Amino acid sequence: MYDYPKLKKDISNTGVGILELSNTTKEYIRELNKISLKGFITFIGELHLDLTDVPLPANHRTLISKLKEKIIDINETIKSKDITYTENIHRPNDTNPNEWYFSGSYEKLTILRKWLVDNYKKSIYQMWYEIRLQTIKGKGPAGIDASKIHQELTKIYLELYGHLEEVQNFGREYNPELNLNNQVFRLQVYEEGCFITPHRDSEGGDSNEGKCSMLLYTNEDYVEGMGGELVCTYNRVGRKKEITVPPTIGTLAIIDFKKSPSHAVNVIKEKDWMRTTIGSWWPAGVEY
Repeated sequence: MYDYPKLKKDISNTGVGILELSNTTKEYIRELNKISLKGFITFIGELHLDLTDVPLPANHRTLISKLKEKIIDINETIKSKDITYTENIHRPNDTNPNEWYFSGSYEKLTILRKWLVDNYKKSIYQMWYEIRLQTIKGKGPAGIDASKIHQELTKIYLELYGHLEEVQNFGREYNPELNLNNQVFRLQVYEEGCFITPHRDSEGGDSNEGKCSMLLYTNEDYVEGMGGELVCTYNRVGRKKEITVPPTIGTLAIIDFKKSPSHAVNVIKEKDWMRTTIGSWWPAGVEY
């Protein structure tokens, strides 16, 4: 169904492959698009924030102090699910938390997101909301089964990497238990001011971190100029190529960890618009 020889060639040349998925898969995506994102962000979602390495430690401490004060202020002034958070020192040689996960009502998280963008945009490395798709599979409150999308991604992954010895034990069929417990498989939601700065998912070579990431775009309402485009740059031995991928329904971007191209997400410019992406990292069972 898909032109795998061309896809493999593209990945070999640039580290990036682009596929337009089938109409059947697009219908599965349209079913997923029926869920209330704001409701799911409130009940099972999180606002994910990474801080850059640019600010000096003192600036980090000031930001973190102000951030915690802002959360207390929001929780005290608005009556809805309170914001709670976890913090993590994600990058080595750092003494301040730079990875944050905030839970709470969508209303409160929106205020926090806008405050961060307005006051500390230069300190943000990446930011989005995320919902683990495992939490809404089957006959849940939305009646959505995202496993059909995951099955399609599994088939594509095995076509590309199934010949590798370390992938042989991955399993040739969709495994719902593996999906539930081990697979990074999430819906990422970007609103005004959200973005990802240019980065690489691995250092290239024989990475122990996995084989690839897959980014499946689900928006039916994207219009050029809204922002949210994926921009990949492959630059090796004087050969540079830039690939821009608009976030339109059924478009799948595959980023190979061995080639490890730089990639970023353009800032969302449109007000009251949600850019939505299914993000999945392969193989399952690897910590990302």
